[in-house]
Amino acid sequence: MKVGLLQTPGQGFKFTKNEFLSTPVPDELGRRGHFGVNLDPSNEGANKLLRENWRFMMDQFKDIGLDVVVHFPYDEGGCGCDKCWPWGAKGFPKICSELTGITKEIFPAAKTVLGTWMYDTPAAGEWDGLANLLKKGNNWVDYIMADAHEDFPRYPLEKGVPGNLPLLNFPEISMWGQHPWGGYGLNPFPARLQRLWNQTGNKLSGGFPYSEGIYDDMNKVICTQLYWGKEKVATADIVKEYAAYEYGPDVVNEVARAIDILESNHVRKQLSASAIEAFRLMQQAEKKITPQVAKSWRWRILYLRALIDQEMYKRGGKLEGEVLKGAFNELTDIYHAKNAHSKPIHPPVIQ
Repeated sequence: MKVGLLQTPGQGFKFTKNEFLSTPVPDELGRRGHFGVNLDPSNEGANKLLRENWRFMMDQFKDIGLDVVVHFPYDEGGCGCDKCWPWGAKGFPKICSELTGITKEIFPAAKTVLGTWMYDTPAAGEWDGLANLLKKGNNWVDYIMADAHEDFPRYPLEKGVPGNLPLLNFPEISMWGQHPWGGYGLNPFPARLQRLWNQTGNKLSGGFPYSEGIYDDMNKVICTQLYWGKEKVATADIVKEYAAYEYGPDVVNEVARAIDILESNHVRKQLSASAIEAFRLMQQAEKKITPQVAKSWRWRILYLRALIDQEMYKRGGKLEGEVLKGAFNELTDIYHAKNAHSKPIHPPVIQ
């Protein structure tokens, strides 16, 4: 476990001069993100400002210390001007190498990770371009980080990691497949994580499970156990170990079976009658756990997920009724989300 900072290197502040702002990048899938404050590092004034901002930010971490700095290309980030595009092969690695020099002045031992999130979506030659760039020499980046919303990117699996560098993954354990993420309680998907691990496990040197809340707690544990045990560990076994530790050994079978069903019903539009069985299993398990466990947030977000799935199935997917209202209100309290400003991370509100 390391202390790290993940940052998109081209971001500015809202008061940044307009002449410093970047040209938007192609974004056919609507996933690259653009809040309107990305800077163009090929612009001399913008480049100077990016360096100043970066040094200021590094200074804020002096008392904490940084083991790893992760540069991310998109979501948000990027510049689509002629000098920077394709971003992942030109503007992005260039500004990252420059900022790494500043990082090393303050944290000489810090490792640099180059993220490749959303590379070549749409196809722009970013993977090939980065590989060709690193062939010419590399004295700044230590790891390549790769992952995606769906399957793992094919390029590093089939053509090798650019620069022959160690490969890290970036598992999407929070937002995949549900909206609002966390809004329905625990979101376990051990089978999906197993499938992705089978593709990548023997090629990875670690990773960065990306979390936006506590509702992905089981996914966090699955990922970190996989890193620890490598290919010898199965996600199904990790679920059972988690259940035994957090809830009690007497409920392992019920919880493990319920988790399988919850994953099969992960996508909200594909809820099946199995949701009723999952909730029955949770009710059965609750009779065996201690009062302390029954009140714990880890149990409640699992129990509420099963309850919500059953109720949504019975109501044909409609978010209505006092049962759902009560469940969503409890999740809001557990998440301390009463004043949450962003809809994607707030449980549904039923009037």
